[in-house]
Amino acid sequence: MRFLENDSVQANSQSLSPSLIEAFVQDGVVRIPQAFSQDWIELLRDGFSNAVANPSPRHSIRQIGGSGPAYREDYWVWSQVPEFERFLRHSPVGEYAACALEAERINLVMDNWFYREANCQARAPWHHDISYFDGHEIAGVPGWVNGECYENPPAIDDDPDQYDLVSFDLELGDCLSFDIRTLHGSLPGQAPMSSQRRFTVRLAAEDGRICYRGDWAAAERAVFEKYGHQHGDAIDSDFFPRLWPKC
Repeated sequence: MRFLENDSVQANSQSLSPSLIEAFVQDGVVRIPQAFSQDWIELLRDGFSNAVANPSPRHSIRQIGGSGPAYREDYWVWSQVPEFERFLRHSPVGEYAACALEAERINLVMDNWFYREANCQARAPWHHDISYFDGHEIAGVPGWVNGECYENPPAIDDDPDQYDLVSFDLELGDCLSFDIRTLHGSLPGQAPMSSQRRFTVRLAAEDGRICYRGDWAAAERAVFEKYGHQHGDAIDSDFFPRLWPKC
C-alpha cells in the first residue's frame, strides 16, 4: 500500500496516457498534470465563494485550541452549489475516472470542499476513504465488522521515514487521483503559508455497491437511507448522479 502525503491540491485538458493509467494501477496514486483548464479553475473559484458563504448543515470547522486559523470542510453540497454541479457534470473529471478505473460508467459518491487558512496547524489525519471512524480512529479496539477486520492506522507521524510516503509538487490545474484504499493525510508542522482551497470527489465505477459497515458511519448511512438507499444497492441514482458517459 502507498501512503500519500497530502499537501495543497488544486484542481487543463488531456486524455489519460497509458503511463498515467499504469502509475495509478501500480501505485494507487497519480498526478494528472494540467487536468483542468483555466475556465474550470475559475468556475471552482466561484463555487468556493458560494459554498463558503452558504455552508450546509454538514459544515465543520477545526482549530487548534478552538481559535486561530481554521480548517473548514463541507460535503454533499454539489446539488446546492451550481458551479460545483456544472463542474462535475461537464468537466473531464468523469472521463478521467473512467480511464483510470477502466470503467463503462462513473457515478459521483460524494463531493467535499476543504478550506485551510494560512498558518493553520489543524490538518487532515492519516486515514483512508473506505470507511470513516470517529476522529479517524476506531472507537475501542481494532476488531471485525461484517466479516472484515479494521485496525487503527499506523503511527506515521512518529517516524515518517519508515513509510513509503509519496508527495507531489502541484501546479494550478493539476489533479491528484488516488485509490480509495490509499492512506493519506498531512504531516505535522507543515502549516501552509497561504490559504488553500481543495475540491475533492469520490467516484465509483458501475460495479460500486453500498456496504454499510459500522456505527462510526451512522451519519452517512442516515443520509443514504433518507434518499432510499439500502445495503447492497448500486451506486446509481439522482443522489449518486452519473458523470460518465455524459447524459
